[in-house]
Amino acid sequence: MNSKDQIKADNRAFDSSFFFIGILLSLLFLAATTLIIYFKQITEGMEDSERFQVMQQVGMSHAEVKKTIHRQVWLIFFLPLLVALLHVAVAFPMMTKLLALFAINQTQIFLLATLLVATAFVLIYLLVYFLTVRVYFRLIER
Repeated sequence: MNSKDQIKADNRAFDSSFFFIGILLSLLFLAATTLIIYFKQITEGMEDSERFQVMQQVGMSHAEVKKTIHRQVWLIFFLPLLVALLHVAVAFPMMTKLLALFAINQTQIFLLATLLVATAFVLIYLLVYFLTVRVYFRLIER
């Protein structure tokens, strides 16, 4: 028979390992996704630089080129993010039921955590987006 303290320690160890695995996988997938999209856009920027130079020679203004670049990168960056947020929204009821299997019934806290994590992902995506646009624009200007 285990003591009450031993059961609490075992539960804490289980919860901590579950939490660590979740954070590790989240960071890994976030880094992989953003880096793949970043390098894909940079590669496309190298390929598109000649096309944008031709468009500027034909009469496209500097502002129009910048607007086109922002629109193109915005679309490539944020469509996957919007799909991911949609998946989280649709999967939220199932995730609360799965957490209930582990005796975690605090839906309010889980909702708040989900919203905070989604906000953090959006902010990180915005940071990488602006970095990508800046590098992309530099490639085009060469």
